[in-house]
Amino acid sequence: MKAALTLLYPAQCLACGAGVADGGAGAVHLCAACWPDAAFITGAYCDCCGVPLPDDGTGGAQVLVCDDCLTAVRPWTRGRAALVYAGTARRLILALKHGDRLDLAPPLADWLARA
Repeated sequence: MKAALTLLYPAQCLACGAGVADGGAGAVHLCAACWPDAAFITGAYCDCCGVPLPDDGTGGAQVLVCDDCLTAVRPWTRGRAALVYAGTARRLILALKHGDRLDLAPPLADWLARA
């Protein structure tokens, strides 16, 4: 049954809809053109807003806060982001919020849970 569904509905890039290789159950697909533009946040990040910070490799257990969060009072205490809000990530978020692309919620939530 799954083979028939895969044949009828081949895997597509979440961002642009181009065909991608099937990565199996639960795989999140981005095509080769969209993947490099998806800037996943790894390494050091602001503990308040989640923005990536320069990382010298020494800030492992240390709480880091960006300059913006030091100067502006935030209505939240902690924040985290999986991707930088630009390029592919921006297109995906806007499609979820304003384009009625609810199919994006599970893969985006998975990325955020892994962040």
